[in-house]
Amino acid sequence: MAIDIKDQVVQEIKSSAFGLFSIQLDESTDVASCSQLMVLARYVHSGSFKEEFLFCSPLETTTKASYILEKVSSFFESENLLWDNICGCCTDGAPAMLGTKSGFQVCVKKRAPKVKGIHYMIHRQALASKTLPAPLGKVLDQTIQIVNFVKGGALNSRLFKQLCTDMDAAHYLLLFHTNVRWLSRGNVTERIFELRDELKLFFEVQGKMEFFAWLDDEEWLMRLAYLVDIFEQLDKLNLQMQGRNTNIIKFMDALKAFMSKLKNWKRKVNIKNVAMFEKMSSVLVGGGEDKVLPQFAKNEILQHLIHWKMNSADIFLNSVIVKMNFWS
Repeated sequence: MAIDIKDQVVQEIKSSAFGLFSIQLDESTDVASCSQLMVLARYVHSGSFKEEFLFCSPLETTTKASYILEKVSSFFESENLLWDNICGCCTDGAPAMLGTKSGFQVCVKKRAPKVKGIHYMIHRQALASKTLPAPLGKVLDQTIQIVNFVKGGALNSRLFKQLCTDMDAAHYLLLFHTNVRWLSRGNVTERIFELRDELKLFFEVQGKMEFFAWLDDEEWLMRLAYLVDIFEQLDKLNLQMQGRNTNIIKFMDALKAFMSKLKNWKRKVNIKNVAMFEKMSSVLVGGGEDKVLPQFAKNEILQHLIHWKMNSADIFLNSVIVKMNFWS
């Protein structure tokens, strides 16, 4: 079935308008620590654009541009696809892809001088969002330490699972953090926040008072709640910019809307209103009286939002430039 689908895609590419098509490459490491090269193709078929998976090939040795080019060339030769018919090449921002001397884009342009080379704009947005003020970054690091302690040993995992089962918790497992997965931080912090009471009891029984002190600290919990809320918003933005038929126009619309949200959030935080952050609001409200947003939390949130807005503006401007270059 896989061979038949591949043959259908190749035949559609060959019969596309003027025989032109573009490719998109991504190199990622799977759960077995093996590098996999994935290539997708976009072309015109029956009067409409189609995006199809072209092939996946393991990178057994290095992930250098020359080796990636060899893999792609080998596939093209076996399927009788011509380099001259490529009109666009999209890659991520890795040096092996974008290097000015020996990057994959340079190698492709040597074979197809007219090809337009771009890289994923979403990667730039994901990288820009990784910068956190020092106190928030410290809480994220400590959250990862908590996860690693509980899931790092089989015994701890079993004991914590049993504890959550006995307490009728909504979940009984924590999630590992992975830097290369865009949705990882949001899922990890949200699970820690939801199981904070179970974790406090677990660490108290285990005698890990350092971890217990973090979860029992109101300031630490406020920062964690903010991270959960802000990562949730970021995950929504990331999901809007993925999937089939996503293009630079939709990307710009989503990013522009997000920039407007950042501006509105900044205005509300200035007056100590965090109603748009659900988890943080739940931490601030308690005991029958509304707690005021502390000054330290206000300063850290504003610093983070201002940094995000500046980086989002830079990415938006680059998106406009890419769009203009594409249509030119």
